[in-house]
Amino acid sequence: MKSRVAIILTLLLFFISSCKGKKVFSDAININLYKDSLICVNLSEYKYSILNSPQVIGAIDRVCFSDNSDVLLKTGKLLFLYSQEGKYITSISRLGRASNEYLSILDFGFKGDFVYLYDMNGKKMMFFDKNGKHLYNYLLPEGIEVKPFQLIIPIGNHYIGKRMYCGFPSFPELSLYDSNFKYIKTINGSNMHLRSGIYLSSQFASYSDESVLYNRLFDTKIYEVKCDTAIVRFNVVFDEKTIDIDAYKDEYEILKEINKKKCAYSTLIDNIEYDCGKLTFSYAYTKDKNGYRIASYDCDSKRSNHYSFNKDEQIAYACAYKGTMYVFTQTEEGRTKLYYVPFPEVANHVCL
Repeated sequence: MKSRVAIILTLLLFFISSCKGKKVFSDAININLYKDSLICVNLSEYKYSILNSPQVIGAIDRVCFSDNSDVLLKTGKLLFLYSQEGKYITSISRLGRASNEYLSILDFGFKGDFVYLYDMNGKKMMFFDKNGKHLYNYLLPEGIEVKPFQLIIPIGNHYIGKRMYCGFPSFPELSLYDSNFKYIKTINGSNMHLRSGIYLSSQFASYSDESVLYNRLFDTKIYEVKCDTAIVRFNVVFDEKTIDIDAYKDEYEILKEINKKKCAYSTLIDNIEYDCGKLTFSYAYTKDKNGYRIASYDCDSKRSNHYSFNKDEQIAYACAYKGTMYVFTQTEEGRTKLYYVPFPEVANHVCL
């Protein structure tokens, strides 16, 4: 009798622990992006601005928005500041070895009214005001023991960073840093580990006062990351073929497989934003002429849509911010245009 009770208790404990282990996935919201929810947008029907700059804008690496209507645009080794209406404001510093110059731009963004720039080669974080004036630097310590970062995002008075890959197996992926960018601790280190040092996109976004959103390269899961934990908050379900990241050694193998098979993959979730219960992000669809697409999910209505863009001009970049899709194109004459496309369903969405 005792042995039977012991077996039942053991099975019960196993069942409870199994449920706890799966909870992060069962609580995740599935965002279904099927073919019947794809909306084709003709950019010719929407207004645009011509982006002027001191130098020709080449390939756009990344775009970042602030709450006070400013936009940072990185192209090559240059970082430009624009208004959301496309008016050029200033360049943020320049390439050089002076204390107010940078050797490289690995990451950048807004923190309040300030612009920060991460110069990995110069081993410093640089801060500027909204007019591009250099304010001060934080010099970063050197060496693997200080656990340096590749990408970083503010969270309260701290920062969450994606660690720099240093070639070691099972290297923890996310860490917490203090206001001076000093390493504090690993976040959820047993569940996520770096597999390569590849750098392809911006993987962080603000979510709440105490958390941020994070997407691993080529993954369909979007995590909510706090100072101690990272759990799956959203799972994107593409209708087209997706990539099982666990089936490959690292991200380089995934890229090799994509180029080899030339299949219609939906992948590389990027430019995540969460605002008033609405999640938006861009992603790549490898069979599109202009590979950028944008997706949206409304947490209230549980409605999801995604958008592709038609235009003879080359689409250089696409992202969304507070109810508007921003689509950058480049003409044969070398001009960069910025199109403004409102989400059709945003007019019925009320922020409480």
